[in-house]
Amino acid sequence: MQSNRCLLAFVLQDKGRMFRESFLNKLSLLLRGTVAAPSDRFGETLVDEHLKAGAFTGIDGKALVVPHVLPNSGMRLYGGAQFHRAMAEFRAGVGQMACPEVSREEIVNACGVDDIHDGVNYVRTACVIAVSKSKDIFEPLIHQLGYRLAHVLRRILPISMYLLQKDGQCLSGHDLFLRRVGTNFHKFIEEAEAGCKHRCLEDLTSTTRFVTWSLHTKSTKALKAIMSKLQLPDTVRLGSNGTSNNQQHCSNGKGGQQQNGQVDAGNATAGVMIDLLECTLWQRQLGMLSEETVGALVAQVFEGIRDFIVQSVELKYNCFFLMPVIDTFPQRLREQLEEAWQNDVEGVFDVKAVRTALEARLKNLEAEKKQVRSRTTCSALSMRACLLLRQSRQQRG
Repeated sequence: MQSNRCLLAFVLQDKGRMFRESFLNKLSLLLRGTVAAPSDRFGETLVDEHLKAGAFTGIDGKALVVPHVLPNSGMRLYGGAQFHRAMAEFRAGVGQMACPEVSREEIVNACGVDDIHDGVNYVRTACVIAVSKSKDIFEPLIHQLGYRLAHVLRRILPISMYLLQKDGQCLSGHDLFLRRVGTNFHKFIEEAEAGCKHRCLEDLTSTTRFVTWSLHTKSTKALKAIMSKLQLPDTVRLGSNGTSNNQQHCSNGKGGQQQNGQVDAGNATAGVMIDLLECTLWQRQLGMLSEETVGALVAQVFEGIRDFIVQSVELKYNCFFLMPVIDTFPQRLREQLEEAWQNDVEGVFDVKAVRTALEARLKNLEAEKKQVRSRTTCSALSMRACLLLRQSRQQRG
C-alpha cells in the first residue's frame, strides 16, 4: 500500500513538472508574440481595455487627450503587444500634458514670509507651486498605469490555459494543482507591480523634494524664450532701450565722450534693475510682471518633472515589472512547487481525490471485464450448442 502511494506521488510530480514547463513556455510565447490564440476571443481593443481597467485620467476626472491617433488602438491585442500599447498610451498622454494655469491666489499663498526678511522670493514660490502640482497630477497616473499593466499581464493566464488545452498539454482532473499555479502567478504579478510602483513613486519624490535647476529646466535658451515673452512695464522697456542706445553711442564716440557714455549706460542699467526689483522682490501687490514671471518658472519646472517622470516610469515598468515575469517568475514557480511537493504532495494534487477517482475507474474496469467475460462465456456456450445440434442432425441424416 505504501509503495503504491509513493508510486502515485512520483507519477503526479512528473506530470506536474511537465505541465509547469509547458505553462512557462506559453507565458513566454504570449509575451514575445503569437497568433495561436484567437484575437476575437481573447483580444481587447483600447476601448475594451478602458472599460475593464480604466483610462488614464487627470485630477479633474477627465480622460487624458492623446494628441494623435494611437497606433493599433482599434485592434484586439493580448500579451506583449497589449502591454506595449498601454505603455505607448501613457507616454503619449502624459508626455504632452501642459502645466495647469497658475492662479493669483496660489502665487500669493505660496509667497509666505522668509525666516529672516519679509521680501518675496518668487523663485521659491514657483518651485513650491510646480512641485505641488506635479505631485497631485503624476502620482495618481503612476497608480493608474500599474493597474492597467497588471490587468494586461493577468489576462495571460487564461490564454495560456487555452493554448495548453489546444495542444493537449493541460492536466485534467487536477483542479487543485491548477488553482495553485494560478494563485502563484497572480500573487507574483501583484508583488511585482507593487514593487515597481514603489520605485516610481520614489523617483517622483526625489524629483519633487528638491528642485535642481540643471535637471528641471531643459535649457537656458528655453527659459530665455519664455521670459522674452513677458509683458515688461514701460519703464523697464525704456530703460533697457536706453541702455542699448547709450552703449551704441559709446562705441561711436571718442575720448571723454566714451567715458561719459559708459557712465550713462551704467546708470541706465542700474535703473532697469531697480525697476525690476520694485516690480518683483519688494512688492506684495502682485503685478503683471510678477505673475507672468512665476507662471513661466512654474511651467519650466513642471515640464522638466513631467519629462523625467515619463522616461523613468517607462523604464521602471519595463525593467521591474515586465522582465521579472519572463526571467524571475519561472524560477520562483519551480522552487515553490518543488518545496510544496516535498512538504505535502497530497495537498498539491489532492491525492485522496485522485486515488478515489482511480479506484472508481478500477471498479468500472472490473465490471466491464466481468461483462466481457460473461458475454464471452455465453457466446462460447451458444457456439458449442450449435455444433452439437449440427452434429446430431448430421448423424440422423
